[in-house]
Amino acid sequence: MKTLLAALALVLPLAAAAQTKITETFVETPTLDWEEYADKQGSALVQSGYIELKSLVRDRFATILTELPVFTDYDFKLSARLLVPKIDDTNRFGILIDRSENFDTCLFLLKEEYFGCFVYNNGKEVSGWTERTKLKGGKNRTVEIVLERKAGRYIFTVNNMEIFRLRRPMNDPIFGFYTENESSIRIEEFTVEQDYDGSEG
Repeated sequence: MKTLLAALALVLPLAAAAQTKITETFVETPTLDWEEYADKQGSALVQSGYIELKSLVRDRFATILTELPVFTDYDFKLSARLLVPKIDDTNRFGILIDRSENFDTCLFLLKEEYFGCFVYNNGKEVSGWTERTKLKGGKNRTVEIVLERKAGRYIFTVNNMEIFRLRRPMNDPIFGFYTENESSIRIEEFTVEQDYDGSEG
């Protein structure tokens, strides 16, 4: 990953505009380095055609992380298609970004009736916002998630509907998916896009 970013850094000054686009369908070996694991509390495994993320313990959560091949000073767009075995108002699922070694991170989480954005510093929640929303509950629902980084803001969209905007600096290109309690999600597709046009976000 660091080698990829270094290569991009060399190319950037030579071109007025450049673009990075990576789409993971997980049919073949992933381009990104996803941190897989399996233990008594849960698992995060790349399967044939998807990533399966499972949390096996109530009041705990599971994540899978990767380092995005993006420059954090520039705008970018992340898109994901999830298959959620059960959408209800008990278990949250979603994404996290800007996760540091000190457990600083920003989460965008969904339930059937509510959306929440939560910011953590040193593993402790320091800010949180909730919005009423409506996902179609039930079993085996497809959810399309988009997170854009634009002009210093995160723009979070679900199923083509903008849900939330947050102005926040970004320091670390660590991204992941999240689920909690005794639940699971499948990540069927994930796309990273970034254009370099000479202007910072």
